[in-house]
Amino acid sequence: MTMWKSISLSAVLLTTALVLPAQAHPNSEAAAKAPFDVQYLDSMTKHHQDGIMMFEMAVQKAAMPAVKSKAQIMADMQNKDNAEMQKLREAAGAGADKAVNMQMPGMMMMDMSLLRSSSGMAFDHAFIDMTVHHHEGAIKMSKHALARSKTPEVRAMAQKIIDDSEKDIADLTRIKGSMS
Repeated sequence: MTMWKSISLSAVLLTTALVLPAQAHPNSEAAAKAPFDVQYLDSMTKHHQDGIMMFEMAVQKAAMPAVKSKAQIMADMQNKDNAEMQKLREAAGAGADKAVNMQMPGMMMMDMSLLRSSSGMAFDHAFIDMTVHHHEGAIKMSKHALARSKTPEVRAMAQKIIDDSEKDIADLTRIKGSMS
């Protein structure tokens, strides 16, 4: 893939991700009334679930072994995060209704149609671009949680997600730099 095609593909991906309306995946009815920690944990769990779907697709479709390996590592890590967030959620709001807040900073819809329809190195480029954008959203959402949450365990999870996402972005940027 030429650099021009890669840049054009990246621009299309980011534009699509930013333009999709949040209403395509509406807020949970209880989101606006839920305590912040419940909103963050439910929203980040949904964010991770979307990421895991993308990572599992990359494990199957990626052309480069480094992309497949990184996708598997990210899927495993986010599955563990989701299990931990479920425990935190039970402590923060046992019995509370689901509170996914699509208006939370960093929350976004994932349109994976381009990933479904691409293959080979085009898939790898699209996957890396979408994952970086997705992780940037997780960082934004988690920084918001650091500013708003009063619960040390929720704040620790938010910091872990920031740290993991920043490392993943650096790794993916390095992998993309090695593509020809």
